[in-house]
Amino acid sequence: PRGLSLGSTYSQPIDDRYNYPESYLRGRITAALGGRAAEEVAYGQVTTGAESDLQQVNQVARSMVVRWGMSPRLGPINITQPGGDGDPTTHFSEETAKLLDEEVRRIVDECHKEAVRLLTENRPRLDRLAEAVLKQDTLDRDEIYAAAGIPKPPERTAPVIAPPLPPNGAQREEALAGTSPAETS
Repeated sequence: PRGLSLGSTYSQPIDDRYNYPESYLRGRITAALGGRAAEEVAYGQVTTGAESDLQQVNQVARSMVVRWGMSPRLGPINITQPGGDGDPTTHFSEETAKLLDEEVRRIVDECHKEAVRLLTENRPRLDRLAEAVLKQDTLDRDEIYAAAGIPKPPERTAPVIAPPLPPNGAQREEALAGTSPAETS
């Protein structure tokens, strides 16, 4: 719907998981950069319209580096200050802060290049989506698939959940061996 924003993308997590793989987070960053990348591909310049997307991108990329250890240069460490706001510059050297910023920039740049590549390769779909938005103002997921000429993905199945193991250590070993206390007596 029209409002103060010229365009909005609402995305929800795939499901209610709290542990996301790096590929998922990179996908979210790439998607959030899609509007800005589309401006570059279609018009050869960018506008101020991507401000909130860029804030989201920065937040996710920074968390990948400082909270979730997803930087090959820093390794698998969490460098946020306990009880802090996640801003490492408050308790690290300028050199470390510079490295953190470089890693955030690297992730964002890689995802931006991927967004531009995908939109360039799929320019006809981008143009069809733009036409549909101009006609309808708002598109839901099914309308997006239809406008882009992309088959709708199959519905997801419920996740497989392993049965809980018994709390007792001896019972746990028996459960792993496939026997129960009654069978061994």
